[in-house]
Amino acid sequence: MSAIERRVLDFFEKNIIWFLYGFITIAALAIRWQFIEWESPDYISYLGPWFEELKEAGGIRGLGQSIGNYNVLYLFLMALLTYIPLEPITLIKSLSFLFEFFGAFLAVLLCREDKKGLANITSVMIYSVLLALPNVFINSAVWAQCDFSYTAFVLLSVCFLLKEKFSLAMIAFGIAFCFKLQAIFFLPVLLVYYVVKKKFSIINFLWWPGMWLLTSIPALLMGRSFDSILRIYKDQVTLYNWLTLSYPNVYYFFQKTGSEPEAYANFSKMAIILTMLILAVGCTYAVKKRFVDKQKDLLLFSTWCLFTCVMFLPAMHERYGFAAEIFVVCYAFSDKRMGSFAAAVLMNGVTIINYIGMMFWTIQVPYYILTVCNLAAYVLLTYLLLKQGIQRSNILTETVPNELNGVPT
Repeated sequence: MSAIERRVLDFFEKNIIWFLYGFITIAALAIRWQFIEWESPDYISYLGPWFEELKEAGGIRGLGQSIGNYNVLYLFLMALLTYIPLEPITLIKSLSFLFEFFGAFLAVLLCREDKKGLANITSVMIYSVLLALPNVFINSAVWAQCDFSYTAFVLLSVCFLLKEKFSLAMIAFGIAFCFKLQAIFFLPVLLVYYVVKKKFSIINFLWWPGMWLLTSIPALLMGRSFDSILRIYKDQVTLYNWLTLSYPNVYYFFQKTGSEPEAYANFSKMAIILTMLILAVGCTYAVKKRFVDKQKDLLLFSTWCLFTCVMFLPAMHERYGFAAEIFVVCYAFSDKRMGSFAAAVLMNGVTIINYIGMMFWTIQVPYYILTVCNLAAYVLLTYLLLKQGIQRSNILTETVPNELNGVPT
């Protein structure tokens, strides 16, 4: 073997993890590119026409009009894309791809082990799993949706919380909210963190509406009324009068085809109250057990809150569980136990089957089976939460007497 060949092999061996990151990135892009021209119903009916309307109205100037029912931040990015001379579907999906890679990188940062960098097999596995999950690339490459946009910034918010950079955490949460209303499902976690840690002022929460106002400025400058921007999320909430819209949660059993509006009228308010009650109990438990002290506990509680919202709130779409499905993967890799991986497989498995059935009409599983599987995943997550709380109580019980006796802990 020549000296040059040996040096090349030594360099490759020393940096093999980074080469693996590069290969995974290229492979993930290749998978997505296979579907780049696939026109989903959402693209045909909504995203594509919105893009054309913005382009015809002059790109950024089009923000002054009430185009689409997405919030201003996403429409602003779409308006910027209109200046690029490529096919609209390619531009829209490529934007979603960027959020996916950004979100996968944040997950690696969030889940890496203490005092370890990114060049390890566990980090590579997190990165590859999140990018290879069918529900992730179907969401962007097939559906042309952007649910990793708000999810990535919720992940960023958690990263800042763990670093105790509270203003940045609230700014990241505010940006997540500006992308999608579903980011609000993470609010209980922030409230519990605020109560338990007592390290930042409630004034920090003003960053949330502050970011909404800041990202609304381009549309306001272009002439869009403040009232119409305010109505975007309100109109989204009241648009569909069904207890569940293709999401296999508990309300699948409460409605049948043809009776959706009636079921919604009878049970929707009860569903909202029930969700608030479950969250209140869960948040109280999290405060008592200090579930925000450690990374693993924070990921578990965040997953539970996100999943509780989509399992018990009315009018949930099939995509609204996206953040919970990403967070449960992060929690599984942090926890590294069979129960957490089982929850991740159940939650993502249900969504993968649901997505494939809706997009490709190939795997058709009855919704009651998917609902039962989702309920099993929720029960398992709740069990893990309770079990972790009991373990934390035991640790605290053992620690306090030792501290009283002057024994280092």
